[in-house]
Amino acid sequence: MPILQVPDYHERVLFLGDSGTGKTELLRRFLYYTNAERWLVLDNKRSFEPIGKPNRDYVIVSTPYGWRWWFPRIVFQPSREYNTGAWGAWVLEREYEKQVQWPKDKREGKLIVIDEALWLAKAGASDTLGRVQVTVRELKIGMWLCSQRTRWIPLEVKANATYIIVFPLGEEEDERDVIRMSKGRLTLADLRNLPDFGFWVIRKFPGGRMEIHQFPGISLELKDLS
Repeated sequence: MPILQVPDYHERVLFLGDSGTGKTELLRRFLYYTNAERWLVLDNKRSFEPIGKPNRDYVIVSTPYGWRWWFPRIVFQPSREYNTGAWGAWVLEREYEKQVQWPKDKREGKLIVIDEALWLAKAGASDTLGRVQVTVRELKIGMWLCSQRTRWIPLEVKANATYIIVFPLGEEEDERDVIRMSKGRLTLADLRNLPDFGFWVIRKFPGGRMEIHQFPGISLELKDLS
């Protein structure tokens, strides 16, 4: 059995899977162990709970302004006024530009987690998502993106993803998209016969090398590792 490794913050990660399949729980654990010096979760569903204690290990903010945005670990759960894809795209653009403007020798590794791609896709944020995805190393910024549907993820993001985690999907169109991402090495049967909370991991390496492994279901009883 291969060992499941937590991706580096600058790896371009996709978490794919239908609601209730386990992707959010795995994301919580990866985020807990990330090597990012700073992280930001864009959570328009207002339901993501990082492992740890609010106001100690991370802060929750509901508006795109304020002194709390200087905290190193932030969950943005927008209030109704700001819970639109346009505001989510604005925050993503701002955080990208902040990293661009920061002196190169003083940049800290920063991870941006987007809990649902649809929120930004509807707002036409594909260009920003693409820029973040292809400039991770030089800017020390990474992006982990979650989605129930591959169709909501811009092509540039899918093409440049280096770490793709696939839980059961609800639509055959999305399953076939994953098969294309795996260069035909996965099949519909592979994607449909996973154990409860099980998943596939597709790793892409320079030079075109690819590794694909199946992992059994993670225990969802362990809710807090702190």
